[in-house]
Amino acid sequence: MSFAERDERTIMSCCAVGCTNRFNKFNKTRKFYRIPSTRTPLKANRRRLWLQAIRRSDWNEQMIKNATICSDHFISAAQVRVRGSLTLEDHLLAILMKLRLGLSNKDIAFRFNVTQCDISKILRSWLPVLSQTFETSNQVAKQACHIKEYAKLCQTCIIDCTEICINRPTNLTARAQTYSNYKSHNTVKYLVGMSPAGAITFMSSGWGGRVSDKQITAESGFYDLLEVNDEILADRGFTIRDELALCGATLRIPHFTRGKKQLSAQEVETSRRLSNVRIHIERIIGRWKTFRILTTVVPLSQVDLLDDIVIVCAALTNICKCIVPRK
Repeated sequence: MSFAERDERTIMSCCAVGCTNRFNKFNKTRKFYRIPSTRTPLKANRRRLWLQAIRRSDWNEQMIKNATICSDHFISAAQVRVRGSLTLEDHLLAILMKLRLGLSNKDIAFRFNVTQCDISKILRSWLPVLSQTFETSNQVAKQACHIKEYAKLCQTCIIDCTEICINRPTNLTARAQTYSNYKSHNTVKYLVGMSPAGAITFMSSGWGGRVSDKQITAESGFYDLLEVNDEILADRGFTIRDELALCGATLRIPHFTRGKKQLSAQEVETSRRLSNVRIHIERIIGRWKTFRILTTVVPLSQVDLLDDIVIVCAALTNICKCIVPRK
């Protein structure tokens, strides 16, 4: 037997424990597959699962290099989509890649060796479930808000609005409702509430970018969460003092110079302290938008998932290190 023939017999022998299958040119149904490389995290994880399944976890790189596994050890007798389908771990990884990196469905499908339709189904199946799970944490938003830090400045919540760009709608009414003069782009607008402790505790549904801060606050259900003696810290654009008063709450904003030649020393100091606290809402929104899907232009086909996306991203932001310095 020549060296070439010996090498072929070695390569075409199944390395699974207890399997004696070898290459046979007369058997057209049995195929042999090499163990995945470690060039990408996905392939490295796939290699680990393969080695565990064939009980070869202790093999070194040289032993793995020329090893093959026969198709008898695969569901459907083929090396397709990691033994027939993506694992739950792969589903989670695909979702996190979509949120953190803002990749297109086509890009993610290529990386996982599946179709775009598969990735779309994963996102549409899991994002609403994750969103609903995380949204239950907002049921205890009041307890989170009433932490005594900065109690003299903001006992309850710091609020602000932010916008996410979307593709231009074809419908003229939708195009007009979503056009933002501030962004000079079609956007979806969200009201974000933050506790003084540094956690996102309120997230409104998405509104067209044309909506005012006052309207989105009134119609988002935010007032329904307020209690008597609550204090809300916002910027000057939130002209909601009367609406909060009806709920027994107080609006805290920096003092205006309108109608005054000069602010008093006390007003200057109060405005400075309020601004030092309010800056945290801008910081938490900045961290929230490190999920790149929130800074990309969202396709119209995915706009209906945006409410779920922002809640999941907010929940993941909350488990990061707190942005508010501890005293």
